[in-house]
Amino acid sequence: MKVGDLVKVHLKLGQQTVGIVVDVKEHGVFETIHHVIVKNGSGRLIHAMPQDVEVISASGRLGCQ
Repeated sequence: MKVGDLVKVHLKLGQQTVGIVVDVKEHGVFETIHHVIVKNGSGRLIHAMPQDVEVISASGRLGCQ
């Protein structure tokens, strides 16, 4: 999972929303994903745990050339 991926986020009470990953917070010592920040269609930022996020479409960005 990386910035720019289109994801589905599982919210409380069985709700779901779709958005784009805008930031991935990693734990420095263990180098694992701590939480993900997703911006949904209404512009709202959602802080989600990695287990609540499902990648729909990975971003096709290649590095800067």
